[in-house]
Amino acid sequence: MVTFFRILQRHYPQFMETLKFQIASRAEFERLAACNVDTLTDLERAARFLYLQRLAFGGKVAGRNFGVSVGASRFDVTRLGPLLEAIHERIAGVVIECLPWTEFIARYDGPETLFYLDPPYWGSETDYGACAFKPGDFTRIATALADIRGCFILSVNDVRETRAAFGRFPIEPVSTRYTIAGGQWAEAKEIIVTGPRIDSVTPPRDQCGRARSCSPRTAPAAARPPHGSRSQRRAARREWPRPAWRAAPGGAPRV
Repeated sequence: MVTFFRILQRHYPQFMETLKFQIASRAEFERLAACNVDTLTDLERAARFLYLQRLAFGGKVAGRNFGVSVGASRFDVTRLGPLLEAIHERIAGVVIECLPWTEFIARYDGPETLFYLDPPYWGSETDYGACAFKPGDFTRIATALADIRGCFILSVNDVRETRAAFGRFPIEPVSTRYTIAGGQWAEAKEIIVTGPRIDSVTPPRDQCGRARSCSPRTAPAAARPPHGSRSQRRAARREWPRPAWRAAPGGAPRV
């Protein structure tokens, strides 16, 4: 991703010229997916990356399959300019890291940090690569999160093994939907894990010495952002804990 935006920064006209007259098709998708990237220039690799990511099912970076969608194609070269500008504007204030999750948590942990973790589903550990994540890493994540000074939110599939791994934390079951072949929906069960437990963490203090909670829903009334003028609400939000950018297992950035 960092390399992709470096190409846009330095060679934007040439990049757009590389994609000129490109159309969306399964044959072209499969040709580019099978292509040896070592034989491509930086411009060609960047164009290939964008093309495959726009058309791959689920936006996967490994084991890509051509995504079938009803309606307009997700790749439209005539709309790439505004799309790329919108993506850049969205991440302009974000720090992109590429670290193992253990190092990421240790480096960014603090009383005001809110981590969001999105590990692969139990049983799908190889989705990020053959050696990027292992079943035992779920327990390792739980052990590491139990000692952080900040707070976290983690989502994963609802199975016996994940409930056992994160059983020490509050767990909330939820239902969601995923698109499958033919545009149909499939129901999926997930759990939302949060922690550490609020009563086991020393709350951060504001400038007046009042305790602030990591969760507005569980914070005492005195610690919640006050209802008032727009300037007062903005000032209160600036004092509220902000989330750290999440890191995917194996150090791959998630966007």
